[in-house]
Amino acid sequence: DRFDRGVLMYERGEYLKSYKIWKDILEEKPDNDRVNDYLERTKSKIIDEIKASIDRAEDYMISGNLKRAQEVINSELKKYPGQENLIRERNVINQKISNKINQYLKEGRELFKAKEYYEAEEAFQNVLEYDADNSQANNYIEKIQKNITRSREKEAERLYILGIEAYTKNNFELAIDYWERVKKLIPRYPNVNKNIERATIKLKELNK
Repeated sequence: DRFDRGVLMYERGEYLKSYKIWKDILEEKPDNDRVNDYLERTKSKIIDEIKASIDRAEDYMISGNLKRAQEVINSELKKYPGQENLIRERNVINQKISNKINQYLKEGRELFKAKEYYEAEEAFQNVLEYDADNSQANNYIEKIQKNITRSREKEAERLYILGIEAYTKNNFELAIDYWERVKKLIPRYPNVNKNIERATIKLKELNK
């Protein structure tokens, strides 16, 4: 019967379901002492559970783990939708996350402007930890990747030419060093392996 189902829900920890069962029964039999007792116990369990979740979320916030705090409260709100204390806590967490996102976006924009691309990318990646669909962060990361690629290609070309200049002056060791640095930037840079082989042979001949 309904009473037994309510007890089962209570024992499973499904307190909201059991609470609704007790309320339904009491509408028909308001003087049922056993049901009133279970209703009070269930209300106490719900209050304790919500408080424990808020305390846990607060601990995560103190440690700086806002994402985990958000997950705890959102999970509890699925069980107790509309619960005011949980909604208030969620709003506090969301505001802190919003502030954090704005802080990282500002840092990222400033670093990007200063052409500190790797540091800027890290700042924007921090934004995505909180909001994976943040369009501003995603757009900047795309720009950064393009700029890093262009910078890498430009630097590789500069080092490649320096290698040629060193080779033509018979400074084979320096030429090899330049071309090895080219390979670190772009492993498949055209002709760089052949040039290193030629310079290595020339160096060996020079040192005979």
